[in-house]
Amino acid sequence: MTDKERLENMSPIGFDLNGNVLLKGDDYHWLMEQAERVEELEEEKDEWKYTAQSYYMTNQKLREQNKRYREAIEKSLVESGWGDEGNALYRTIGILTKALEGEE
Repeated sequence: MTDKERLENMSPIGFDLNGNVLLKGDDYHWLMEQAERVEELEEEKDEWKYTAQSYYMTNQKLREQNKRYREAIEKSLVESGWGDEGNALYRTIGILTKALEGEE
């Protein structure tokens, strides 16, 4: 029997004077186990949510870094065509070094 079927087939054995539902012992223990499992799953969900947020932030940083590197490479390629080879190499190295250091 599935959990859903068990829940659907569960019926109270009566009510107390305060209107509380009385259940068979097995049903009561099963419901308590289900409640504990819900709490565990909610905690696990919160942990996964935190992990997903952390990955999202890391991914954003990597995207920004990748964009900076791409722009530096493109700029280096443009700069490499100006002047003599020594000057072009010097300028290219400067651009790439700034990109690796996190400068714009």
